[in-house]
Amino acid sequence: MSELTIDRRQAVRAAAGVAAGGMLVAGAGVGAAAASDRRDHHDYGNGSALYGSWLITHRNNAPAPPEVTKAIISLIPGGVLIANDIDPVATPASGSWAYRGGGRFVATFWGGFPAEGTMHAGVYRVQARGHLNRDGTVSGTFRVSVYPKGQPTQSATGTFAGSKIPAD
Repeated sequence: MSELTIDRRQAVRAAAGVAAGGMLVAGAGVGAAAASDRRDHHDYGNGSALYGSWLITHRNNAPAPPEVTKAIISLIPGGVLIANDIDPVATPASGSWAYRGGGRFVATFWGGFPAEGTMHAGVYRVQARGHLNRDGTVSGTFRVSVYPKGQPTQSATGTFAGSKIPAD
C-alpha cells in the first residue's frame, strides 16, 4: 500500500477555501439585499442580510503560497455553512456560522482532502471572522488547520473578500 502525503502547498490550497471564510469564511444575495435595504450597515438584527451564497476570493498570508482562490460560501438560516472552492476546484466543506452583531460574523467549517482509492488523506478546519461592509460586500480573516493523519500538523492564515451572488 503506498503512502499518501500532503505537502504544505496542497494542504493550504485545499483547506483555504473560505473562506471563509470561509469563511467564511464564504454567495448569493447579500449585495442585492444590502442595496435594497437602506438601513445603516450595523442594523441587521439577526444577521439575515448575510443569508445566501457569496462569491469569495481568499488569499493566503506568507509564508504560505500567495495563491488566490475563489469559493462559493453559503450562509443558511439556523447557522449552517456550505463551502465549495471553485477555482481551483476542491472537495466541498460544511460547518456552522453565527452572527455577532454590528455586521460581524464568525464561522468554522471542515472539509476533506481528495484521496485516491480508499486512502484517507486527512481533513482541514477553517475558522473565519468577517464583517458585512457598507457596500454590501464581506471581508475578513481566516485560519486553516490541517489534520493529515487526524492530528493537527500545519496551519496558515489569510484574508477573504466577496460579494453576494444575485439570484437573477
